[in-house]
Amino acid sequence: MLLSILDSFFSICSWWMLPLLIISWLLGSWFWNLSKGNPLRSEIADLEGKVAGLNTRVIDLKSDLNSKIYENQTLESDKATLRSRVATAETNFMAEKEVKTALEEELAALKKKYLG
Repeated sequence: MLLSILDSFFSICSWWMLPLLIISWLLGSWFWNLSKGNPLRSEIADLEGKVAGLNTRVIDLKSDLNSKIYENQTLESDKATLRSRVATAETNFMAEKEVKTALEEELAALKKKYLG
């Protein structure tokens, strides 16, 4: 492919045009570098700085997210513990309530038997 392109180029143009084309390409790239290169390089440097700042912010946000996930897991564990303790307290309360009811009934029966 490349050889056919070069062959067609050399059949259309002569050898003395090749150095002129190379020189014109070098001069064009040099003029472009002088006119547009420095502002583009400074813009690239600014954008790279912004990207670096955003990367550090992303890292900070990830660490904050990980700490919040850990805190959430801790709170969920504490919540489960508290629910278990509440269930135990309710069970104990119901047992004590049954004992109280039984004692009140026994007391009423004793009062009835001895007092009246």
